[in-house]
Amino acid sequence: MKECDKFFPSDEDWVHVTKLTDCLCVFYEATLRASGSKFSTASLYINDFCGIYIFLQELKLSDDNFIASMAVPMAEKIEKYWETCNKLLSIATILDPRYKLKSIEYFYGLLYPSEKDVKFEHMRRCFSELFDEYSNKQQCNPHQLLTLQEISRSAVHNHMSPR
Repeated sequence: MKECDKFFPSDEDWVHVTKLTDCLCVFYEATLRASGSKFSTASLYINDFCGIYIFLQELKLSDDNFIASMAVPMAEKIEKYWETCNKLLSIATILDPRYKLKSIEYFYGLLYPSEKDVKFEHMRRCFSELFDEYSNKQQCNPHQLLTLQEISRSAVHNHMSPR
């Protein structure tokens, strides 16, 4: 073996690079979709967000230790924000007349196969409570519209924690 040969990738390294590239393509495509539109709406992101979540869950269980060892910390990072982000994107999707609750029911079936009904009902209840709170504030002072910041803050603080 020549001295410089130790710096060249081995066959195993090339296999890892190929697998890693395949994984990174998922993130690359999602990033292009999120940043490529001038008129993005949050309801369009739920497909990619749920897809990445499911993809990472599958990679964690990979037989390939190289891939699984990278997927575990990535999945832990997404888990840190998953509940809040998923619920906010779910609310945005429910409010989008193209998708509504049927989309959320579909995604929850993929995300939570064994507890889909419970999770879906919790999301529906969160949305109903948020709507009721908004309606009540509008009835008290119909001339003052809630700002998006007030709605978001209310959703995160009051309705996003599991009951």
